[in-house]
Amino acid sequence: YLFSMLVALLAIPLEMLIETKMISTGIGVAFLLPTLAAGTRRLHDTGRPGYYLAIPLLAIPFYFLGSAIGGLALLLAMALLILLLCLPGHLGNNRYGPDPRLLTDSQVFE
Repeated sequence: YLFSMLVALLAIPLEMLIETKMISTGIGVAFLLPTLAAGTRRLHDTGRPGYYLAIPLLAIPFYFLGSAIGGLALLLAMALLILLLCLPGHLGNNRYGPDPRLLTDSQVFE
């Protein structure tokens, strides 16, 4: 995630020079699947399903009530998702597999 943000920040001056938004769009598309995979893996570490990454989509219907209400709903949904991603993982195994903190290097890199 940090790498994608750094690449996006480096693309801003280039986009301003060329006067296009295609670079940011390409970066977003290129990093979409790895970001979803990392988020799903993190949610699995906490014992939650990966489809919780879709929580911000719940804000879409609120935009029909006005952009301010929709923006507030999106802010609250993003805050909830960030909270879920920052919670500590379960100790020991869960239904998604073994606890990676308890594995040795040889088991991790098999």
